[in-house]
Amino acid sequence: MKTCAGARPKPFFLLVLAICGFLVMGVILESVTDVQLFCRGSTFLTTPFNGRYRLKHDLAHSSFGRPFFGVNYTIIFNAVPKTGSRTLETAVKNLSTAKRVGKPMRCVPIPAETWQSKQNFEDFLSLKKPPLFMRGHASFPAIDRPDLLYIGIVREPVDRVISQFNFMLHGDASTNYQPVMEPERKKILDDLGVTTIDDCYYSSSTVCQSFLDNLRSTTIRIFCGMHPDCRTPSRWSLRKAIENVDRYTVVGLQSYFSDMVKILETLGPDAFGGLYEAYEFVKRNTTKKFSTSKKIVPSNRTFMLLKKDMKLEYEFYHYVEEKFFKLKKRLKI
Repeated sequence: MKTCAGARPKPFFLLVLAICGFLVMGVILESVTDVQLFCRGSTFLTTPFNGRYRLKHDLAHSSFGRPFFGVNYTIIFNAVPKTGSRTLETAVKNLSTAKRVGKPMRCVPIPAETWQSKQNFEDFLSLKKPPLFMRGHASFPAIDRPDLLYIGIVREPVDRVISQFNFMLHGDASTNYQPVMEPERKKILDDLGVTTIDDCYYSSSTVCQSFLDNLRSTTIRIFCGMHPDCRTPSRWSLRKAIENVDRYTVVGLQSYFSDMVKILETLGPDAFGGLYEAYEFVKRNTTKKFSTSKKIVPSNRTFMLLKKDMKLEYEFYHYVEEKFFKLKKRLKI
């Protein structure tokens, strides 16, 4: 007579046991999404985290959406003007100040003399040690190093141009409501009676037209990089800008700013854990400081003409928009 101790489990029973084990493990991993990640030493402690198991990056040749762990990185935020970059930088500064344990991330401005010179940019980087958060209106420098990460934000193209135009003519609280354009150009525009983007768009002044031309191509110019051909809007510069997006960890949308912050937390929990709460604090207390003082909206006719002029910028924007929404969906944000 065989005893229970001597009985061998049947293969079918082993198969059922294995399947149950996989199902239980799946539930455990799924529960990681409810984990509250504590930012080491930060006062911003309750931060939603989507779990590392969800951060599989299936695009071998792309950095977009790729997670990073640890803090020893130089994060380059080559910011397009009027996309909320100062708000994000302020949130990072507040988060870094709150850290009591480990290395805080220092915020360093990118000097203007490096914005169009790769060699100057590399020389500047060689003097800095991570962890760093660097912000400036620099063009993409195309420097590939394991410790360099790129992030960016884009905005609906015509809205961005209107905002930058008004900011340069009228400033905001951070500039004491003074214009930020060159005094010589401002004097010419004043002499022409130009106070709105409508005035400038229909002016025959070459100063006005060159000013608008520069604003209309800013986003592609920054993402295209430092090659001389990037300074002129073209199919080539658009294609290059699109290629470079895959070298960014994330490019967000200004209209989904909160989600951009959550994505940064999720992809880089060690560097950016607590950032969303820091951002909420900035939004409540500081954002008005960076709002353009005179938000003069153009006529519908001017808006539509600008949109037609900026066809390439819209193609780029919609490309980034699609990638951003796919990443949001993948991370369940």
